[in-house]
Amino acid sequence: MTIVLTMGNVDQIIQVSDRRLMSDGHLVEDEFSKGGVFVSSNARLAFGFTGLARYGDFNTHRWLLENLVKLGPPDFEAKNILDRLTEKATEDFAKLPALSKVPIQHKRLSIMFSGYLYHHSPPMIGAAVLTNFQDFNTGIDNNTAWDSFKCMFCNEKKPRIENPTLVQRIGVWQAMNPADEAALRTLLIKRKPASVIVSQAVRIIRNMADRPQAAGSIGKQLSSLVLPRDLDAGPISGYHTMVAKRVIYLTPMAITTETMQVAMGDPELKLADEADGSPLALPEVGRNQPCPCGSGKKYKRCHGYTRR
Repeated sequence: MTIVLTMGNVDQIIQVSDRRLMSDGHLVEDEFSKGGVFVSSNARLAFGFTGLARYGDFNTHRWLLENLVKLGPPDFEAKNILDRLTEKATEDFAKLPALSKVPIQHKRLSIMFSGYLYHHSPPMIGAAVLTNFQDFNTGIDNNTAWDSFKCMFCNEKKPRIENPTLVQRIGVWQAMNPADEAALRTLLIKRKPASVIVSQAVRIIRNMADRPQAAGSIGKQLSSLVLPRDLDAGPISGYHTMVAKRVIYLTPMAITTETMQVAMGDPELKLADEADGSPLALPEVGRNQPCPCGSGKKYKRCHGYTRR
């Protein structure tokens, strides 16, 4: 169980999630994609999940992308698609041969969707959580998976408040404290740029990873996604690494509308020349610290150099 954090206001929805994959308390890998963009005829939403990620031939991310597209017809509307996805999840988790041997305590899964609903003018913030173990009325996480999935929806109410904000998380949510949420809401209320909010969220999640409540299950390799409210502005992917990397991970996407049904899973950018040792992604460091690329130069004299 890792972490997915979503924040939003009238300008953008921002999702930051770790990329850690655990099994029975042991680290499996630190670069597993658990989020993406979902586009329907009336909504654009970020999604992320925690819980069961893969088992044998079953891969939750692939299953999710495929079904978001497949379940679009006949109406291609977000709420109806998520209702159908809830039914499909209940059926598949009970009947798929690939999941028949998964212990019930490991079948737990939560999927969070957050974004804008465009059948309102102006667009309204909407969110949903599909889960088979988290009770949002009591705040209690069940130790084993329920027999069926439930989906909780919420969206802005009319008349809308002047500056609504959203902060929601799934996974090891207990590792986040009220001060963390207050810091994020302050930035959202002040309508700070997305880059500022993302940086704060990255710092908070990495601090959460070191807290006892996380029990080592929150990773520090992170992905971010910014969805502007303006549909003419595309999604913005971010990859936040602790080590120099020669690859950048981008955002998967599922589109299901009357004119397009397509899924794109786990896109990444790599150096074309294997002999080129230059990193594509670097951790954030101080300007006077050694550059993480290993050159021996100060960061400001190497990859942090900006021509003026």
